[in-house]
Amino acid sequence: MRFTLLGGRVALAACALSASCASGGGGTTGSPAMETVRVASGNSAMTTTVRPTVNATGAMVAFPLGVTWAALRTVYDSLGIPVATVDQGNHVIGNPEMKLRRRLGEVGLSKYIDCGNTQGAPSAETYEIRMSVFTQAQAATPTSTSVLTTVEARGRPITMSGEYSICSSTGALERRIAELVRARLQ
Repeated sequence: MRFTLLGGRVALAACALSASCASGGGGTTGSPAMETVRVASGNSAMTTTVRPTVNATGAMVAFPLGVTWAALRTVYDSLGIPVATVDQGNHVIGNPEMKLRRRLGEVGLSKYIDCGNTQGAPSAETYEIRMSVFTQAQAATPTSTSVLTTVEARGRPITMSGEYSICSSTGALERRIAELVRARLQ
C-alpha cells in the first residue's frame, strides 16, 4: 500500500491485496460512484455493488490535530483493527492487509463491507476477507481536524480456491471511526 497526498486529501494506490492494482482517486468525503453487478450461472446467482475507486470518507471533528491524532490509535484498538502502519509526519494510521472471517472486533463484516449475497446470506459473513484500513488526520483549522478513512476489501469463498473478488465499503466503518474519535475527546 502506498500513500500519496493529492490536494490535501489521502489517495491510496493498492497493490497489496492482489496481483492487479487498483488506485484511489483524489479522495472525497462523499461516496464514490457505484455499479450493481449480477452474476448468474445455472440455478445460482450473486449480486454485488462495485465501487471502481477507493476514496477517503470522513468527517470533521471539533478538536485540534494533536489530540485527534493521539485518539486514533485508541479508536483502532477499540474496533479490533491491529495497527501495522503509523506515519507520524502525515498523521496516517492503519493496516494494509488484515485477514478476517465473519467479524471485525465485535461487529459482523457485512455491516462494514458488501461482498454480495450467496443463497440469501451476505457473503462478507462467510468469505475469507482481506481488508485494508487507513485513516489520516488533517488540520482543517487550529481547532478542528478532518478525519479521512479509506477501506478496501476483497473476499473469496472459504470452501473454494480461487481469486479474491472486490468488496465495497458500506461507509459504516469510516463513519464509526470519526464517531469514536469525537466520543473519546468529549
